[in-house]
Amino acid sequence: MKFNVHAGHNPEGKIACGAKGILDESRENRMVKDKVIQLLRAAGHEVYDCTVNDGTSQGDVLRRIVEKCNSRSVDLDISIHFNSGRNDYVGDGSIGGTEVFLYNIAESNKVAIQYGKAIVESIASLGFRIRDDAIPDHVKTDSQLYVLKNTKAPAVLIECCFVDDKDDADLYNADQMANAIVYGILSLAGSTAPTPAPSPTPTLVQAGHSVGEAVSFNKIYSTAASTTPLNPRVTSGTITKVLSGKANPYLINGGTGWINDGCITSGGVAAPSAPAVNYYPAYTAGGNSITMALSSLGIDSSMAHRKQIAAANGIGGYAGTYTQNVTMLTLLKNGRLIAA
Repeated sequence: MKFNVHAGHNPEGKIACGAKGILDESRENRMVKDKVIQLLRAAGHEVYDCTVNDGTSQGDVLRRIVEKCNSRSVDLDISIHFNSGRNDYVGDGSIGGTEVFLYNIAESNKVAIQYGKAIVESIASLGFRIRDDAIPDHVKTDSQLYVLKNTKAPAVLIECCFVDDKDDADLYNADQMANAIVYGILSLAGSTAPTPAPSPTPTLVQAGHSVGEAVSFNKIYSTAASTTPLNPRVTSGTITKVLSGKANPYLINGGTGWINDGCITSGGVAAPSAPAVNYYPAYTAGGNSITMALSSLGIDSSMAHRKQIAAANGIGGYAGTYTQNVTMLTLLKNGRLIAA
């Protein structure tokens, strides 16, 4: 997939720079932006940096960011910001929190809604509360924000946390924030990175589990090399790729995230000769409905059969929830949905 990513505002110290407090927005959003781009590219996606560093005014910065974004055809525009307005420099024990803005929540903006929800919920796994978390899909709308109003592709504007809240600043870590954002994105976009040729002498982790195994786990990582664990949005799944020699060698569900042996709480031990695994054909058409995708491939999409498919892919207690359906659809798009 293709993504535009940018840090809002000019760099620190220049006109039209970001908010300042305990944290400096223009410094931190560039650190997060750079890491997000690195991780998305490592996952096999095409990513463009649309940040502007020499704008003559805030209006000029915004106009040029949008020009960069609209110069390419992408799947999603990602704008990274930090919030302000808490004025809590001592710490009151209350987290200011995180929020993601969209242009609107119309059906035509469904892609942005799905990514916004996944991102904000992933950031919340770090301990940041979702501001106004009672609203549908945990995303907010502002049709007057320039980037959201004028970009051609679906767009999300992320307010990572508050620069002027000590509780937020104490909790915040740039690498963890970037990992959480990418984890949310990859839960929908998946990983398309090619499997490298096996190393003759793996030096880190010898994989003890095999492709096709259903496992349960208590933490997850955004990449095979990441050292920052995240709280998983799902706690079970199927190993769909194994990269021996990596810190986190097991890819779950074709893109949910990466785990290692220490994450696994239960699951089968790799057998010397694992039985053949049959997968449904990859779904290559558009759309975000697992039932429509299955039906288009001539597969029974009834609730009863979807429960069987979910069980075959290590998705326990299937009830047709958003997260369960996205997990199954991601597997199907990658040709890794095990046939029931």
